[in-house]
Amino acid sequence: MLKRNSIFALILITIGFLMFFKNTGFIDIDLSFFLISFAFLGVYIFLGGRKRYKNIIVLTPSLIIFTLGLFSSLDDNKVVENSESAHLFFMLAIAFMLIFFIHNFRYKNLSFGIKYWPIFTAIILFLFSSLIYLLSLYNWMYSSLILKNLWPVLLLLMGVFITLSSAINEKRKKS
Repeated sequence: MLKRNSIFALILITIGFLMFFKNTGFIDIDLSFFLISFAFLGVYIFLGGRKRYKNIIVLTPSLIIFTLGLFSSLDDNKVVENSESAHLFFMLAIAFMLIFFIHNFRYKNLSFGIKYWPIFTAIILFLFSSLIYLLSLYNWMYSSLILKNLWPVLLLLMGVFITLSSAINEKRKKS
């Protein structure tokens, strides 16, 4: 079995070749997104998939890169009119839902925050996507002001959630 450094080196070599072929015009950028995504997915399967929780570190970039490639392809081919950032955030939310159902769903002994973090991330991305879509739909005058002030509130809420979940986990461990 390959060591982790060897797998990381193979990923770097693959990305290097893909970038070289893209720069020389042999492959399209959209294709390279999918190739890199499938390379990560192959490493995820090679490492045993769901057998170890740590393998989520390879599945997550696989699905995110696949989502970016899909969005780029849809945008380039004009499949969706007026591709907006709201569509991208919506697609990323779906990717995080897939991370939960592919990897985390079957684990029973994980703490609440560790098991459900992809769901929480997906909910935040869904809400943010909806907000961006509504602001662009109604073209509100103060949309940039709302978005500018929304980021700090989201960061505060995420920080409070992480603090509370770690405090709950500490309390559970003591009892």
